[in-house]
Amino acid sequence: MPGRRRFILLAFGAVAAACAPGRPAPTPAPEDITAFQTVSELTVGPNRFAFALMNPDGSETDAAAVSVDFYYLGAGSPQFRFRFPATQQSITVETPHPHPDGTLHTHTELRTVYVVPEVVFDRPGPWGADIGIRLGDGSVRRTTLALPVAVRGSTPALGSPAPASRSPTASSPDQLAAVCTREPPCGLHRVSVADAVAGRRPFVVIFATPAFCRSRVCGPVLDLVLGLEPEYRGRLEFIHIEPYDLGLARQGRFQLGPAAQQWGLPSEPWVFLVDKDGQVAAKLEGIFGPGELAAVLSKVLS
Repeated sequence: MPGRRRFILLAFGAVAAACAPGRPAPTPAPEDITAFQTVSELTVGPNRFAFALMNPDGSETDAAAVSVDFYYLGAGSPQFRFRFPATQQSITVETPHPHPDGTLHTHTELRTVYVVPEVVFDRPGPWGADIGIRLGDGSVRRTTLALPVAVRGSTPALGSPAPASRSPTASSPDQLAAVCTREPPCGLHRVSVADAVAGRRPFVVIFATPAFCRSRVCGPVLDLVLGLEPEYRGRLEFIHIEPYDLGLARQGRFQLGPAAQQWGLPSEPWVFLVDKDGQVAAKLEGIFGPGELAAVLSKVLS
């Protein structure tokens, strides 16, 4: 496939240029679909790889099917390593919109990412993703992403011990309002992470801040978790932690709280699943759907 090979060489030549110090990133042609990586870190070992697709007008691309070819770019010419399908994961985001007359209505939009649940990178350095996008009319588009893979990330690695954070707990309404910015506050503040680790039972940690979320998806992610929690009650402990110091956040100063610092959060929201041995079994960043969450919850219980 000479045309296909030429596309890969040209695309990853641009990717390599974008990664080089002092070199500007290439600008896509106006008609191109553009991909944006939505995970903060990719490391040696297993990773969840997620990305968004945008049309030239800024709207999200609604693809019928997406596949990703991964290439290692640190050995001269691109080396094809593996191909995986990417599944669509969506979440509904509601934004209050005030009118000049004082009335308030809610704008609702669907936020979508495409996810490869597990990609195992065997070495650090420059990698690339060649993304094939089949649209509803049957046409196929392609776009690429540069993927710098690090030796390790800032969050706990899969299989490593979960930090035994003494996260705040609460039971009364006043206590809950002090540690949870959801309206109304959620009930996932019964035990601390330290208690769950000491109790040797599997648990889920949700770092999300509905009131101060910069990504705008913390509230929907927390609501999604709350919707699934009853199904797993008694088998999994669920713990919600506000990532920011709320005293400072309410003054407009955003500083990570002690637990978020211990877990090395580079963004929000995050969900971590910890097995009965206190080891991190799975982690999700940003947008995910109920099916993806249910799959990793079942994994930690198997």
